[in-house]
Amino acid sequence: MEIVGRANEHWDALFIFHFLSSEGDHVVAEKLQKLIAREASAGLNFGKQISAGKRGAPCMFSGRFLERKECFALLDAWNKPDGKMNWMCYTPNHGIATVRDGILDWWALICFQCSNAGIAGSLMLQGAPAPNRNLPEGPLLHDQLIGLLPERPFPIQP
Repeated sequence: MEIVGRANEHWDALFIFHFLSSEGDHVVAEKLQKLIAREASAGLNFGKQISAGKRGAPCMFSGRFLERKECFALLDAWNKPDGKMNWMCYTPNHGIATVRDGILDWWALICFQCSNAGIAGSLMLQGAPAPNRNLPEGPLLHDQLIGLLPERPFPIQP
């Protein structure tokens, strides 16, 4: 599931985010789309911390938009392995999403505990054998993503 490999598919920005959802992962896409649409309507503000959900809310986000030139190392780390997931505890706390014309294009909810990601969205299967994937071994993707994310104002899921 290459992000960089989507050169044929235009995307305007990468949205990287922390999230916490006690409502389950199925509500994340809807709330993420609302957040992205809200921010895109005012013009994408690269580098600014964006948050949604008040403290204690059942679903909270904290993230920022990146331009392509800002995230080559992250994209390179993301693009390393690909394929079907192994056993997945799947308690994701982070995500990557592409934004095209102010609309959520595809997104990945990442679980660093079991080194897997669940992928969804309109372009989730294009150029990839499976909608889920193994993450790279070692800390590279984790360190690149965490290094680009804003501070998280809420705890991760237990």
